[in-house]
Amino acid sequence: MRRITNARFLFTVGLTILVCAGQTIPAQACSLTSKCETESACVEAALKDSSAVFVGRAVEVVLQHNEVKVNSRTYPVINYHVRFAVNEPFKGMTSPYVVSDNGSGDGDCSYGKMEVGQDYLIYANSVSKGSTYITLGFRTRPLEGPGLPASDLDELALLRRLASQPSRHHN
Repeated sequence: MRRITNARFLFTVGLTILVCAGQTIPAQACSLTSKCETESACVEAALKDSSAVFVGRAVEVVLQHNEVKVNSRTYPVINYHVRFAVNEPFKGMTSPYVVSDNGSGDGDCSYGKMEVGQDYLIYANSVSKGSTYITLGFRTRPLEGPGLPASDLDELALLRRLASQPSRHHN
């Protein structure tokens, strides 16, 4: 992995600005991978570490152009404000709808654009405002209709099984 050292490095997460001054950071800081023995172990760990996990359909996507001021400089930021209908909750969801603010997905460590009508498997890093606002996690991805790949079907089956068990994973 290549490393970048810079006096000032700026990237956005939604509308959150992180400035790392004089630190060495990985160039691939946004791509998170976990080392698990098996894929099911990774799913279990992601469920445990996530604030919420669910299948949701994007019912509204609004593109927002904003600016953020850091010191004396102004930076343009793109945000995709996405409203989801929660179709199948596995952990942490008490509301039938939830919103997320995603950055551009172009180097800002966010998911970026999502499509209205598309179902997504959502792993949320944080949930706030009574389970109505989420921050997307790194395993979030679209689910591709009735012809889902076996890996997605296996993950959904495992999540259903884990969610039905009374355990510490989904409390």
